[in-house]
Amino acid sequence: MYILKIILFAISLFITSCSSVSNLRVPANNAQIAANLSRQAWENLSIDRKSEVEIVKLNAAKFLLHASYKSDDEKVAIFNTAREYVKSESTKLSENIKTEALGGSSFYEFSHPPSWTLQSEVNYMIKQVESQERFFSTEVMDASLYAFSQVNLDTINFGGDFGVPVDEEAREFLKSLQHANSDRETTLLVMSKFEEKLDTYLRKIQNVGTELAESGQLAFDDPEAKKFLTKFLDYYYSNVGMDTIKNIFNDTMMFKREPTRLEMIGVMFMNSGPGLGKTLQQLGKDPAIGGALSEVIEVLEDAGKEVPHYLIEELVKKDKGGYVIKDISKNALGTGTMAQVNKATMVNGSREKTIALRFLKPEIEQSAQNDIKVLRSFVEEMGRTGELDSGFMPTARKLVDSIGEFLNSELDIPEAIKKQQLAKKVYSRSNKVMIDGTSYDFKINVPAVYPPKRGKKTKLHLQEFVTFGKKYSEIEDLGKKKAVARGIISAWFEEALLDSGFIHSDLHQGNFTVHLKRGNKVEVTLFDFGMSETLDLNTRRSFVFIGAGAELKNPKLIARGLLAIDGNENIRAKHKALTQVIKARIDDFEEPSEWILWALKEGHLVSDKLGTLARGGTMVEQLADLTGDAEFADNVIEDLMINKVKSEYFRSGYSFPLTRKEVLSIASNYASFSCRNGIRSFFD
Repeated sequence: MYILKIILFAISLFITSCSSVSNLRVPANNAQIAANLSRQAWENLSIDRKSEVEIVKLNAAKFLLHASYKSDDEKVAIFNTAREYVKSESTKLSENIKTEALGGSSFYEFSHPPSWTLQSEVNYMIKQVESQERFFSTEVMDASLYAFSQVNLDTINFGGDFGVPVDEEAREFLKSLQHANSDRETTLLVMSKFEEKLDTYLRKIQNVGTELAESGQLAFDDPEAKKFLTKFLDYYYSNVGMDTIKNIFNDTMMFKREPTRLEMIGVMFMNSGPGLGKTLQQLGKDPAIGGALSEVIEVLEDAGKEVPHYLIEELVKKDKGGYVIKDISKNALGTGTMAQVNKATMVNGSREKTIALRFLKPEIEQSAQNDIKVLRSFVEEMGRTGELDSGFMPTARKLVDSIGEFLNSELDIPEAIKKQQLAKKVYSRSNKVMIDGTSYDFKINVPAVYPPKRGKKTKLHLQEFVTFGKKYSEIEDLGKKKAVARGIISAWFEEALLDSGFIHSDLHQGNFTVHLKRGNKVEVTLFDFGMSETLDLNTRRSFVFIGAGAELKNPKLIARGLLAIDGNENIRAKHKALTQVIKARIDDFEEPSEWILWALKEGHLVSDKLGTLARGGTMVEQLADLTGDAEFADNVIEDLMINKVKSEYFRSGYSFPLTRKEVLSIASNYASFSCRNGIRSFFD
């Protein structure tokens, strides 16, 4: 997309309109200032001054972008504010040029407003202008503005730094502006022309799904899933608010060059609501779909658009939790799609404690609700029009429901605090892990949380500060990498299936950090428990039956597992009918998650709790994939089950999801299965 072209066009229109409608006269005592800028122009400016000119140009373009698609009165008001900004900044620029000419150092600094949303950036610049004292006379301001506008007219390509000239159509329009009759007429003419250019690129954004599909970047294994994402991306960007589209344009400007396709997609996703990010993450991790857009999904997992420092201070100041917080770090420790974490200090009387300050991003609640609404309306429209295969619709609806649950759970900070307290109780452990004959000391930490005082409500999630270690993907020692994978997989499945039923539903590698100690000591710290829950016994029993049935190719066990979650396992007619259906598909699937997704799609499962468990488990198992051992995760889970049964089966306080009789039945099936396979392999 040629976004730079419209931005340059916008800057040209704005600066020219400032000069053409103000009827500026250059006082004699400031003639030299104008001459320095207009006649000697760009080539005689130092690198520092050129940089300052570019900053003011791009910031002026932000005002134009902000004014686009608003009412006529709003456009005029914003345009007039932009003129004040350019007057102020060009005056400072002229003073820096004069000071430099006399051999001095520049006095005024120029910078872009802190990156967040276009609205916040424009508000920031307005406040900056309003807070500045008027050091210069009106005559100096007028001379500076005149000179600044002349630079832009004389150097229409802006020194070649951007590499995109304004086309002839724009040049003719610039000439026509010289004869405009009034500020309002000129402003609306400028905005109309700018919006015409913007419309072209708006349509490209609204068809991003189709463009990606045609480029081959949506290479899903499942054609219906590919169609779903293609149409969803087109639908999403055709239905998000205009503010989101402007934020995308705004961030793209900062490249100062044409972005690559992947960079552009990254900017689009970073400026979109959390529902889009979660949809991509879920689709990308679904074993039935494949790993399309993996590079972008990894960006979404590991980082997000960072909330600027001044907005964090405002959030903390407005919070009702009663905390006293100071020394908030300038840079984030981590930024996700919905929340951010910064280092800070919590003051409690005379004591101070270093903490990790986690908070929801500004306006994320409304953004999440808007995304859920768009997701639901998209699925229903696809159902009405029949554009998606009817067999895929149950999967699509389940996906939307689960994303809605995830988003709502992450928005509930008090509940997230409770979940982390529970996670600390169930996940914290130290044990030995054996990898290829080597013993590793493995430890899991969960940061402590600091809830507000009783009766206080907060939107801040204060946690124990933990020094950030390595990302899992950065570990080079294969033995330690396997130790981390085994330790996490074992702990996750032990709690999810066998002990507490607690699951971290979003345990990707962006939600934990690894500390490699001396010798064979490995410590892992888990984060972000917003998307976690505690499964009931029926759900856990169901999953164990399905897992055993998938491993043993036993339709009866799979059917029993699918019926157990709804309490129908003992209804013989249902069990017999479902067993026959599964028997016909027994060679189609191997993993429990595949059987669960099939059952959800075919309507054999009413509850999506198994789907949540399957998606969470698949995410955790992917850690094993990075070790290069295809059987690693299966071996870890098998060892866990065997050791648990051995330790529990003969114990008086037996604790296992299945009864002793059910365990014995599965063991009998396993023995029979092993015998059959042994005979087959002998004759093969």
